[in-house]
Amino acid sequence: MYKYLIGFFMMLSFSIVAQKTSYKTVDSVSFYLYENKMWDNLKDYGKLAKKMGYDYHYLNLRTGIAFYESKQYLKAEKHLKKAQKQNPLSTVTAEYLYASALKNGNTLLAGSLHPSVNNDSIKFTRAISTISLESGIKLSADKSVAGDVNYYSVGIGHLPSKKVAIFQSYLFQNQNNNIWGEYKQHQYYFGASVYIGNNWSVDVGFHLHQYQSVIDFKYDSTETKTTLPKFAGDYKIDSSYIKHTLLKGDYKQQGAYFYLGFTKRKGGFKFSPFFQLNLENNNSGIQETKWVEEKLIKLKPGFKEQQVFNQDTTINNLDVPSSVQNKLIGISTEFATRAEKLKLGFTFYQPIGKEKVRGTLSPYLKLDFKRINFYLSYFKKANIGFTEYYGSVLVNTYDNIRHRINIKTTYHFTTKLNLGLLYQFENKTDALSLYNYSSNMLSLSFQLKF
Repeated sequence: MYKYLIGFFMMLSFSIVAQKTSYKTVDSVSFYLYENKMWDNLKDYGKLAKKMGYDYHYLNLRTGIAFYESKQYLKAEKHLKKAQKQNPLSTVTAEYLYASALKNGNTLLAGSLHPSVNNDSIKFTRAISTISLESGIKLSADKSVAGDVNYYSVGIGHLPSKKVAIFQSYLFQNQNNNIWGEYKQHQYYFGASVYIGNNWSVDVGFHLHQYQSVIDFKYDSTETKTTLPKFAGDYKIDSSYIKHTLLKGDYKQQGAYFYLGFTKRKGGFKFSPFFQLNLENNNSGIQETKWVEEKLIKLKPGFKEQQVFNQDTTINNLDVPSSVQNKLIGISTEFATRAEKLKLGFTFYQPIGKEKVRGTLSPYLKLDFKRINFYLSYFKKANIGFTEYYGSVLVNTYDNIRHRINIKTTYHFTTKLNLGLLYQFENKTDALSLYNYSSNMLSLSFQLKF
């Protein structure tokens, strides 16, 4: 208790005579707080000293260590990164910065520091660094409109060098019993992140997908009208037109989504601008059959009702674009609150091109504890396709997603094994049938680290 009172009065006296404080005083006080492990006082003292214009290696190193000992690893990384820049030869700085990067999951920064760290057995180059398995089912709330979606995924992570991380995955999904038919889709993803220094990394990725559907969809529209007599003694005509449309056949789509972005990390702040390019080739064997049933009823007082029936049928191949190209730019930001348990962020997507489409804003939050993490996000989009999460999640559907809420919990059994449980609510308008319906998805995932 006594040492904390000393620290408080030292800081108070410093703030009072800040304009007359010398480098020697700042260094002595910060060293005293460091030696006595008065971490909270040292964090506040370091902040106050910087406001007064003091910014040198040992002050940043001691402040960074204070944040590290307080388990605020993002702020520790920020101060230690600056201390390392001021003195690149400091082994103590490298070791604390390395440990902070590991705690933050900043594997590429930790890998770049690994040669400077003594007595560490962690291997940063692995042929296989992670294996992920995931399976889920999306339950339709309206079975007359859409069936359930099933999907299965397997992913493998690689660390070919200390500055490069690679992840690839395969996913299969299918949906039967839709009002318009059924589909299945195969997806392959490859992504890499390359550390280029000063907490900057380059993120690249591409998604290949093959979509196949069987269409069997019939819909009708009815129009009625009455034509009044043009003159006395003329017929009144009641007419009805029933337009029938039948879409039947196979539809195939092959596509590639390319992602290029940059990520800057500084303390608890992360900033990621990106660009996406979508290329699709379509092959349609859908036949469109249309027929119109026309019924005319002619009425005139004193005469028998006359009925006339006509029917006209046309059969054509459904015209769809053979190729599609879409471009999109966006930005993702995230920042941690003071205690670093809570992180808030958002991703903004803006299609670019001839057609003006309103951008999509997707906010999210993360809540991290020692063994359990929570993730909550909101998302909506127009009739466009793109990828999420640095290009790793493909959303190539042209359905209008009105609302989508994700709630995910991840439990860490050990440092190498975790279990994830995801619930998703989605409300959307189907792009083909134009029906609106909701769904509830549950998925289970495992990740094993090596």
